[in-house]
Amino acid sequence: MAFEMMTREKGFTALSVPVLVREVAMVGTGFFPAGREQTYHMPADELFLTGTAEVGLTAYHMDEILDESALPLRYTAISTCFRREAGTYGKDTAGLYRVHQFDKCEQVVICRNDVEESKRWHKEMLSYAEEMLKRAAAVCARGAQVTGRVWGGTFHATANRLLRIYARAAGLSPDFTVMDEADAEDLMSVVRHELGLGKQDKRFPRKNTCLAVYSRCVNGSEPLEDVLRKHFPWCLEWQEELKRLFKRYVTRKQERGVLDYDDLLFYWLQLVSDDALAREIGGRFDHVLVDEYQDTNTIQAGILRGMRKFNANLMVVGDDAQSIYSFRAANVRNILDFPRQFPGATIVTLEQNYRSVQPILDTTNRLISQARHRYTKDLWSARKEGERPRLVTCQDEGEQDAYIVARVLEHYEQGVPLRRQAVLFRAGHLSDSLEIELTRRNIPYHKYGGLRFLEAAHVKDLVSFLRVVENPQDEMAWFRVLQMIDGVGPATASAAIGQVSRAHDPRALRDYTPPPAARTGWRQLVRLMEDLVAAGE
Repeated sequence: MAFEMMTREKGFTALSVPVLVREVAMVGTGFFPAGREQTYHMPADELFLTGTAEVGLTAYHMDEILDESALPLRYTAISTCFRREAGTYGKDTAGLYRVHQFDKCEQVVICRNDVEESKRWHKEMLSYAEEMLKRAAAVCARGAQVTGRVWGGTFHATANRLLRIYARAAGLSPDFTVMDEADAEDLMSVVRHELGLGKQDKRFPRKNTCLAVYSRCVNGSEPLEDVLRKHFPWCLEWQEELKRLFKRYVTRKQERGVLDYDDLLFYWLQLVSDDALAREIGGRFDHVLVDEYQDTNTIQAGILRGMRKFNANLMVVGDDAQSIYSFRAANVRNILDFPRQFPGATIVTLEQNYRSVQPILDTTNRLISQARHRYTKDLWSARKEGERPRLVTCQDEGEQDAYIVARVLEHYEQGVPLRRQAVLFRAGHLSDSLEIELTRRNIPYHKYGGLRFLEAAHVKDLVSFLRVVENPQDEMAWFRVLQMIDGVGPATASAAIGQVSRAHDPRALRDYTPPPAARTGWRQLVRLMEDLVAAGE
């Protein structure tokens, strides 16, 4: 669209320029030295991959003397974007990776060496870009009428959206708030303390274990005793106490108008268990598509059966051989039993692999063949050559680290740069000892991974202010907000929360008398609550 506009309407000449150029072209067009770190280099040939067709277009007349009467020369080209963007993530993109794997349309004008003329052409070229954006926006606006009707998201995000619409039918208030896992653990801890379960002679399960047990019961639709016997046998002696704890936990959530992640699925399932609601909710969607179906749990499969009770347009994608979340209650039987649960289903087996070489797939096929329950498949690749996987047994973690470092250095000596080598771990903390060994051997490395954005403490603090305005009964959010104030401890926070909850208004904080040491911060919080409530009215 842009290329056609530049050539047919604006009179630019289309060129096909090389993407591999010599250093002199990068320097002469102004991309070096500043852009050297962002550019892919091929040392053996002393060539560079261009990050933009502007290099080739501008260097097209390199070493020539142009006739001024022939100017301006106007060129356009489709531009690949081979650009590393080294060091940008985390610096100015808020954790988002800038990815250059697309084509774009470049425009270059070679004009007389005159400042005013250059400015005129620069302004003209900007106007072309703005015109193109307006045309693209018009096309997108037409498409938005259709795309706006498409829902996309995780099971939990979709449940949250549906429950806002059908809250009354589910016995909920539409302004409920959702606790994340950390908040749910904190509430479990509060209830645990109220019941005196933390003061037992024997050590009672920790808050995160209690929540994991509860979540397993909900997501797996399993009785507590079965969950304890199969997954938490060390907690079996606390079965009766856990029943009391979970009953109080559920009651407290209902009193405070909050849901945890498990509730989102539970209430969605309750809605579609009613035929009339299942017909109405399912009727909102002509087609339902689910990815990674091998990692769904029992309650999610039940939701889909309810959603498609009166409409069989359901497609799932998954691989029974890649079910890795059984520890989170994922049930591989969902995909294995799909043809039985949804009679008439068509199975399409995708066996060609575009990533791996055949020796890796041969190993994979052999492993898959050992599974007692599976879909039959024979993975293959057009990439026949490649190194076979190597299984190495080490005596301990130290020997493992030494072996990995030795292999890294071996590859490096063979010409494989460090940035082209990777060590993969199942969890971030498993790399601790290797990081120590790499540091000891003076081998530079980058570690990718860590806290998610919304799990960072400062972000949770900010969101808590919004949560208490939306739902003044959100106890966990209030605890986080109030304990930011110097001089406020759990006792003061608990008393103030009770007063605010009874008033159903966050501004009721002004009627509570805090300890002397907390009065300045308390007044500031009251003013903030008043401003936030006013902004939302």
